[in-house]
Amino acid sequence: MITKIKSYLQLRQLTYLKIFLLLILISSLVGFWHFQPLSPLKIMSVIMALLSVYFFFVLQRYDLLILLSFYFSLFTLYNIYFSGLFYLWAQMLSILALVFIYYYFLILSLDKTSPSGNLFPYAILLSFLILEIFLVLSFWPINVESKSIIIITSFYLCWGLVSKSMLSTLTLRNSVSYLILAGLVYLISIATISWNYQL
Repeated sequence: MITKIKSYLQLRQLTYLKIFLLLILISSLVGFWHFQPLSPLKIMSVIMALLSVYFFFVLQRYDLLILLSFYFSLFTLYNIYFSGLFYLWAQMLSILALVFIYYYFLILSLDKTSPSGNLFPYAILLSFLILEIFLVLSFWPINVESKSIIIITSFYLCWGLVSKSMLSTLTLRNSVSYLILAGLVYLISIATISWNYQL
């Protein structure tokens, strides 16, 4: 009986998180549309958002929706930060909350039987790590898109390694593949950045 109640509560929690993630995707997409001046990128963002919603509901793949909505959120938060419309402490809290929610949902969706006691330290540590990267990149003279891609790559790398470690499936091969993929994205991002970007 207790197991049934526990699984029901986890399912209900997962349902609320799904609704919340969709709301985050919609609001971050609106922010992306507001700050993105190029029409082709706006159209492509809607197509990607619809594709991620399809993966989210039909194929039960959550990672594309989370990475895409996190990218849109970062893009929006950076533009708000540079326009001076938002206090820095409020943006820092937003980043912490977003990373925590995304990471929490990803772990719950991967392994619904994992104890939530192990989840919180990892989620908090990852949230502060991504926040630190966000703050460091805010001083770099590069465009907002590149900053967001670097943060998304860092999030993907940390999430992959920590989640594999929590699920006891971390091997040297997994670690190397995550590091190589992240290294390639970092290298391509840094090689194609215009370093004299004017805000």
